[in-house]
Amino acid sequence: MNTSSNTSMFRKTLAALAVLAVGLPFTNAAPAHAVATSGRIVGEIERITLNADGVAGDIYAGGQMVVGGQNVIIPRNLLIDLPANRLTLQQLFAQAPAACLKTGETGLAKADRCNLTGTGSIATLAANRVSTGDVIVGDALIEKGLEDVDGTVTYVNYHEGWFMMNGRPGDSTTGTMVRLNDPTARHTVQSGKGCAISSRNCSADPRFALDIDNYTNIFSTGYPLCIPSTTVRQGSATLPEFALPTPSDATGAGDTFCPTTNRLDSAGAPLRVAADSRRMAPLLLGDSILVDGNYESVGGVRFLSAHSSQVSYGLQTSAVADQPDYMHLTEAFIDMPGFQLQRARSLFIGATTEAVADVLGWSVHYDPAANKSHELPLASSKGCEAAGRALSCAGVVAGTFVIRYDSDFAKRATANLSPCAQLNHEVLFAPVCPTTYSQADEFAVLSPIPHEIHFKTRKKATESSLAPLLSIDINGAQSTNGQYLNPLGISLGGMALPDALELNLDTFNMPYSFEGVPWNLDRRLSPGGCTATGCEATPQPLSPFPYSDSDPRMLAAIAAAAAAATGGVPTGPIGTSVYSNAPLSSAADRILSFIPNGDATTFAGDSSLLDLPTASAVSQGITPTPALDQTAPALLGFDPIGGLAGSSVHVGGLGLDKATTVTIGGVDAMFQVISATRLEVQVPKLAPEGGRDIVITIAHSTSINSVASDVVVSSGTPFNVLHNPLTPTVSSLDVSSGEVGQAVTITGTHLTAATDVLFGSISASASFVVVDDSTITVNVPVGSLEGTVDVKVLTPNGDVAAPSQFTVTVPAPTTTIADAVAIPLADVTSILPESGEVGTLVTITGTGFLGATKVSFNGAIVAATVVDDTTITATVPVHATSGYVTILSPNGTGTGAGFVVVIPAPVAKAVSPIAANQSSVVTLDASASSNATTFAWTQLTGTPVVLTGADTARPTFTMPAQFKDLSFRVTVSNRGTVTSTADVTVTASAGSVTITAGTEFRTTKNQWTAAGTASFPLANTITVRTGNVPGAGTLIGTAVVDALGAWTFTAKGSTVPQNANINVVASRGGSTASSVLIRR
Repeated sequence: MNTSSNTSMFRKTLAALAVLAVGLPFTNAAPAHAVATSGRIVGEIERITLNADGVAGDIYAGGQMVVGGQNVIIPRNLLIDLPANRLTLQQLFAQAPAACLKTGETGLAKADRCNLTGTGSIATLAANRVSTGDVIVGDALIEKGLEDVDGTVTYVNYHEGWFMMNGRPGDSTTGTMVRLNDPTARHTVQSGKGCAISSRNCSADPRFALDIDNYTNIFSTGYPLCIPSTTVRQGSATLPEFALPTPSDATGAGDTFCPTTNRLDSAGAPLRVAADSRRMAPLLLGDSILVDGNYESVGGVRFLSAHSSQVSYGLQTSAVADQPDYMHLTEAFIDMPGFQLQRARSLFIGATTEAVADVLGWSVHYDPAANKSHELPLASSKGCEAAGRALSCAGVVAGTFVIRYDSDFAKRATANLSPCAQLNHEVLFAPVCPTTYSQADEFAVLSPIPHEIHFKTRKKATESSLAPLLSIDINGAQSTNGQYLNPLGISLGGMALPDALELNLDTFNMPYSFEGVPWNLDRRLSPGGCTATGCEATPQPLSPFPYSDSDPRMLAAIAAAAAAATGGVPTGPIGTSVYSNAPLSSAADRILSFIPNGDATTFAGDSSLLDLPTASAVSQGITPTPALDQTAPALLGFDPIGGLAGSSVHVGGLGLDKATTVTIGGVDAMFQVISATRLEVQVPKLAPEGGRDIVITIAHSTSINSVASDVVVSSGTPFNVLHNPLTPTVSSLDVSSGEVGQAVTITGTHLTAATDVLFGSISASASFVVVDDSTITVNVPVGSLEGTVDVKVLTPNGDVAAPSQFTVTVPAPTTTIADAVAIPLADVTSILPESGEVGTLVTITGTGFLGATKVSFNGAIVAATVVDDTTITATVPVHATSGYVTILSPNGTGTGAGFVVVIPAPVAKAVSPIAANQSSVVTLDASASSNATTFAWTQLTGTPVVLTGADTARPTFTMPAQFKDLSFRVTVSNRGTVTSTADVTVTASAGSVTITAGTEFRTTKNQWTAAGTASFPLANTITVRTGNVPGAGTLIGTAVVDALGAWTFTAKGSTVPQNANINVVASRGGSTASSVLIRR
């Protein structure tokens, strides 16, 4: 278990879900972006844009969608549900119809140029409005249309493979024309009117096609339907007896692969049992049918393109051994986190072609290594019957089944609603739970939430590999039978959420627990979660993540506590079983379990748990929504409205993917194209302070002559450029020239955070010392080249160069031509002592020392004291590190000798305790620490705060408006690995409140009047009660402290006795009492 993730998420959960106890405030509300809330949207898609990485071909790229009049973020790694398909955002673009590929659009948005319908597709988006205000989607369903047509088949075109509904019988011109969206020709052979030349089997849009294996075009029992065809087809390799098939005649009769004998007997009477269930059954004139899909217009022909259809007829199959059966699910759901209703429920309703349904079900889970499906026992109609009562689960209506679970967290479920009891009665599964099973064992059956469930008939589940049950489609190709794979989604259906109205009327907008959905934490755990080339080596969560700021394992317990009840997800251990090959310490962790690899058969206990996202939401930029009729490049807005030089600003508009330059205040800015509607721009450091225009130059082709011409768009509203008050400055260098090793003093401001000093491009990190906020000392580093260079100080708040350059000089050799004898290089043979701390005096022995000026301790330079040609003394300088010691001489540097710099242990020392007023800026101070080169501050207890400068000796934060103490820990280290810590307690200063003169009760008006002051203005409520004990007595009313710290109170009340008292308590601290003047 990731304990650090648990702790961080626990704090977020408590903060975000405190609303379950008291609801969301209606007055004195916190800032609109303070807490994550749900952001569900259902509406017409106005625009869709793909991020730049998706345009470049990244299949899992994110983007942005305009739905419900607002910009919503489609995060990276989101898989989008379609009625019978699942695609990424990039695939919606890549698989769009040909006309849309030319324009780089999906054709699903109202504003798309290739969309000639005048309407957009319908998106159902489950999203969270995260703490930054961004609406980020965690689950999505797109339907191209919502057409749902019920009626009678009045005409069938057997030549072209389509039919008419609700027209005149036998008339091809009246009613609704329907084509099944069947690009792979599973049910139909299509041609003729309404077919584009390049289309596959006349499919207008294969993205919204039917499901070829889990039939969505069926009779009400799940038996697949077909439309007879006059087209000649090849023989079937699957069923050799149909090697010479015949097409249908003009009336639809005679098609070998879609025989009318599966619907009618020799006298033309309808059959209840298909004659040969290895083949599909034909659609007939007069059939009552329900069709779902969307309208398409192709070649001037308008028709309903159907992904689903169902004939209202209970066609059954024979019990003969070689006759396959069929089934489908009509309704299915499994409860998803956070289980705030203190139970885990499931419901599976379906139908089969058997007279008495006999089905089994499995939950399907995918591993992150091979993206392979793994099935675990989930349901059994016979097990349901055995645990409950006869005909309670199957046989209530011929061919149907109903299996339900209701596992209560507070008490053991009754057998007829218990997943363990039902599954233990299934001979093909048992035993899946211990004989004496617990709520934890039951929870293991239903968690983690699967993305798919797979049901099979018993006949299919027990078929022999030597004699498999075979079936064929309209073209004689092998087809599926006896099974149904059902996808689950929040918007698609099947993932059931707790109803907020059953919890608290003020929590209707509680956020979705996307952290409890495995494939949101790692896309590889979803079907289609990896490409054909394989899976990534690391988890792939939604990015940006639609945070709920809560731990899905804790939501039920928090909801129970808010209702003053017991409850919570089961936390008992789970032993080894079908559902885990290793112990799981807490059943609650089952929510985050995953199957580790393709070879595994089940979950792996504590060793395979997903990490929860612990980072906070980062603003993606809330920018204006473009008007529908707006097509020209435009800059529509930016977020935030101001920022520091060097920070990022999100810019929204149209045509931004063609941006060539961006300026802020006339200064060129670096930028990144996120999508055609979004840029991320870095505020240039040289941008002038104050309100400045953002100007973008966009490469644009006019529609008149297609000649490329630049378009310049401006923000109109100025962006407020701010400069960091801690931005460093350098005013002077104490010397303007010197050789390698020359000491230089740099003077300026805000130099404390310096990380390096550069002479040209050469780092002086080995020697620079920050003396104080305005002074740095440094030596010209080894490797500096002769000539004039810039001296630059690097800091986290910006880099700054000295106003004048520095000249690096090389001293002349000390030898003369007359000497004519080569002087040896300065070589070191020994050092005593061989180790020591900074400041240790060492004696260096060697040869060629005359004329030497400096000693280098592994790059840290210090002055040399030359005793004679063979001896030098020097002091170990600040910033010296272990390594070679060499002599810097005009005659050159020779060999060196090793020296170990002993680094003394650091000692952390911090000022504590600190008293702080609410809303004041507090400075933590560990500057008195010794031998410390790095600082790392963390918060231990109290309301979470944001530490500015958490890696410095003196970070700051704003004290929250509360009375609890906060504690922090600073960890200091030397240049090694040794650390030391010190803790700091920050105590909230108590507030105060007064009651001024004039407190009275008028008996004639039955009215109280009081006034006073409070130490904390704003967001401070005064509670007024009778009596002289603060916080006790009868509540009279409340007052709000104004911006000047004053409060007044007037209210009606009951008659009071003589010498009455009132007491007041301020919500931000302080209480007092006062006598009341009784007046008429």
